[in-house]
Amino acid sequence: MILKASLLIPVFNGLKYLDNCFKSLTNSQELNNSQVEIIFIDDGSFDGTSERLEEFKIKNKDLNILIIKNQTNKGLRISLNKGISESSGEYIFRLDIDDLWVNGRLKTSLDVINTLQKRDKKFVLLGSFMKGISGRNYYCPFEVNNLYQLLFSSCVFHPTWCISSKIAKKYKYEMESPFDDYYLILRLILDNYR
Repeated sequence: MILKASLLIPVFNGLKYLDNCFKSLTNSQELNNSQVEIIFIDDGSFDGTSERLEEFKIKNKDLNILIIKNQTNKGLRISLNKGISESSGEYIFRLDIDDLWVNGRLKTSLDVINTLQKRDKKFVLLGSFMKGISGRNYYCPFEVNNLYQLLFSSCVFHPTWCISSKIAKKYKYEMESPFDDYYLILRLILDNYR
């Protein structure tokens, strides 16, 4: 069955962030839906993260939760690519364990990307405004369609991503680097995606 969305949450020794992340997920009624899956990719954690993820899954049977466990730490790129490969959603959302899910994000993102794709099938990635834990606001342009916009930074922040699953599965993450998201966006633009 093809789902509407898959939410990928990679984690390595993130025990101290789990409760806040869990709270943001359970407070969102839009994730309590059989058309959405939440995929935690545990990258070989040894701080109790694995056990807490299992407890969360058991306590929240109304959420469609999948836990993928690496026996050893493989790194973010490999973990995300595993999650992408295992995902069933038409669109993939990304969240790090220290990020919070904002209620309404799913519906708003799907509405916007579907509207944009009716206008131009080359729209495959959506990002939005983000507020950092420090309170700093991060903005991204309405449309990224040239390399100049990527000259100084990645202008689409991964905690706000909504990407076509077909595209994510085709491109995946190719390099283990703090710039992995930037590089993925760069490859999409070079292939004329927006």
